Amino acid sequence: MNQDKKEVRVVAAAILKGDKVLIACRSQRMKYPYQWEFPGGKVEENESDYDALAREIKEELDCGIEPSDFIGSATHHIYTIYLYLVKEFQGEPQPIEHNMLKWISIEQLLDHPLSPADRTLAKLLYNYFLENRVFF
Repeated sequence: MNQDKKEVRVVAAAILKGDKVLIACRSQRMKYPYQWEFPGGKVEENESDYDALAREIKEELDCGIEPSDFIGSATHHIYTIYLYLVKEFQGEPQPIEHNMLKWISIEQLLDHPLSPADRTLAKLLYNYFLENRVFF
């Protein structure tokens, strides 16, 4: 393994609307095209996870968010993705960088072709809701 590769910290949002969560379909220009993911992006140097997530969601979806609970993380190659729950947002999310957006139930999440790390995050989110008896 190449020791020169540094971990890339990425944040993602599980944005809730009632009993649904927002997922985004990756565009053909992205790695893992046409697979679904939680929206988010890379954390810049000297940026907190919350600040990075708010910036990325504004850039990708043109809406404001209030991140709350940390759900968990998943590593894929050099990327470690940290998933945060978002219960409050301002504006209606728009697919600025993605092919499309979809609101789906937590139960339907694993039925979608998710990117590899997002599949792990979806399982963590599902378990979070089971453990907290939310929506079930």
